Amino acid sequence: MSPTYEYECKGCNHIFRAIRQIKDRKKTAACPCCGLKAKRILVNPIEFILKGKGWPGKEIKNGNNKSKTT
Repeated sequence: MSPTYEYECKGCNHIFRAIRQIKDRKKTAACPCCGLKAKRILVNPIEFILKGKGWPGKEIKNGNNKSKTT
């Protein structure tokens, strides 16, 4: 799975996303609005869910954190 990068167009200031391979992360992308070169501004993190015992999640959100603090 390739990461999604966010770009900002130098001409019309349009912000858009493009899926790129990591090896192509430094390349510019053509703006879908005006066609000019756009500069990469952010990389969006990959979303994932931790499942199974041992991962804090619902317990912390519900205030049932059983860890002890000293």
